[in-house]
Amino acid sequence: MAENHDKVRILAILTSDIEGTIRRQLNSLDLSPIFISHADELGHYVRNGEVYQVALLPASLPDMDWWTIWGDLALLDQKPAILVYAHTASFQLWSGVLEAGAMT
Repeated sequence: MAENHDKVRILAILTSDIEGTIRRQLNSLDLSPIFISHADELGHYVRNGEVYQVALLPASLPDMDWWTIWGDLALLDQKPAILVYAHTASFQLWSGVLEAGAMT
């Protein structure tokens, strides 16, 4: 079966606390999601040459995981839009996301 390249390709790093919910929501849409459970798995997908339009990342990750993710995403020729998800939002959380380079 040939893959439809018109679909939005999403690279989603899922934390165990919300994995089922996000997985069900993305699978119900006409998208091509790739699900990752650990930041160190990201390099495999970055090196395979695929293009991803969106990277869906959890707000709560250990600092070393963030460095791994930013380093791997920096290797992509075509940078994906980065969406950050969290159960609850706070000023501190979103100011940190914006400080890391996100745009509103």
